[in-house]
Amino acid sequence: MDSEKIQSLFAQTLVGVYESEEAWAAVFALRMDGNREIFEYAAAWCRSDGPVKRARAAAILCQLQRASLLQMPYAPEWMFRDESYELITNMLGNEKNPLVLDSAISALGHLRNPNAIPIILRYQDHPDQDVRFAVAFDKAHNGFLF
Repeated sequence: MDSEKIQSLFAQTLVGVYESEEAWAAVFALRMDGNREIFEYAAAWCRSDGPVKRARAAAILCQLQRASLLQMPYAPEWMFRDESYELITNMLGNEKNPLVLDSAISALGHLRNPNAIPIILRYQDHPDQDVRFAVAFDKAHNGFLF
């Protein structure tokens, strides 16, 4: 994917409401490429003043992969997992925005790093229901917490 397409997809992730299909289609397209340029772009967004950018960065970083959809069975090659884990945990260090917390907690679950367990569990009693749901979803869906 060339730089122009990458920039266009990142811009598309910010269009409309957070849950818009178009925005999530762009997130999915970025995740499926898994190249260094996409990683670096998302890494920069982790430090953004904009909470939607930070939330999108976590959503992209947690599932960066390089895979052939034609390959059966589908077996992604996960990219930049350790680096993504470090960025997301650093981002959580001072984060207060519930949207970003929700996204980052979900991202940690997707990364499946056992070191994330105590970080994720810190938010199980958070006042925001979406943040608590992200914790519960990680427990139920990603199983590695049990």
